[in-house]
Amino acid sequence: MKVYEALAEAFVAEGVKAGFAVMGDANITWFAAMEARGVRMISARHEAAAVSMADGFAQAGGGVGVCTVTCGPGLLHTVTPLLGAARGDVPLVLFAGDLPAATRRGNPQDVDQRQVADLCEAAFVQVASPATAVDAVRRAFTIARVERRPVVLNAPMDVQAAEYPGTSGAATAPARTAPAGAAPVGAAAVVRVGSDPAVRLRVVELIRGSRRPVILAGRGAIRSGADRELLALAERIGALVTTTMPAKGWLDEDPFAVGVVGPLRSAVAEELLAEADLVLAFGSTLDRYTRTEGGGVFPAATVVSVNTDAGPRPP
Repeated sequence: MKVYEALAEAFVAEGVKAGFAVMGDANITWFAAMEARGVRMISARHEAAAVSMADGFAQAGGGVGVCTVTCGPGLLHTVTPLLGAARGDVPLVLFAGDLPAATRRGNPQDVDQRQVADLCEAAFVQVASPATAVDAVRRAFTIARVERRPVVLNAPMDVQAAEYPGTSGAATAPARTAPAGAAPVGAAAVVRVGSDPAVRLRVVELIRGSRRPVILAGRGAIRSGADRELLALAERIGALVTTTMPAKGWLDEDPFAVGVVGPLRSAVAEELLAEADLVLAFGSTLDRYTRTEGGGVFPAATVVSVNTDAGPRPP
């Protein structure tokens, strides 16, 4: 088995069923291996479009977005949408084929892909050797999911073409998952609600002790179809209701809805939300646009995150 085949199997093991591509000499074998394994590879007319399509796929609930480009200008054409995905906290893996190390010097397609990733505020993971290829894919997907950011997966052509020193079973091992726990968001404490009964009991006590609770609904709450339940909970505990921008208007029928949270909130929402002592956040990543930089929306609140994702991306 070639490394490009092992890489393709590792993507399939991550649950990838579709990808967006502009094919070139540095990603053509991996592209073909993905299609051979039943992944729908959709060709774009421009590299920026491929990244934008993967961005939209991820935001529409398709999981981690996957796209691929070739080396040199192929990656450089992705700068604008890649930076947009980073600042939008979009989980995305960009498979970037690269030149072999031996032919890099003097090659007009020689571009430092790590520097491009840094410029775009994306993570960078390199397929440095055949033996570490599958682990590189797992690491890229873990970063994308946990940190909710794009990852440039750098894959030199000579490494892709080498023999993979493992078996196909090694490429289909389950991906690592991030541990659940508390993480800081601005001045507030974020409590992750999982299966731990002690954490759930703590949340119940927080609700009982709250005088100014707020229910915050994001795009994940819309996907769950839990509008009736959230409004009933708001009425039960006497909470204000607010939403993220992707969920704008979803719960506006509630008489205590104050519109969107974040930098586009109204003056009334800004005043009322600043007084919150407890925020129950459902289906929101609590990204920088939701909390605004420094946690300024809820300066004195404990934030309880109810989410299927691994947690809010660190500020």
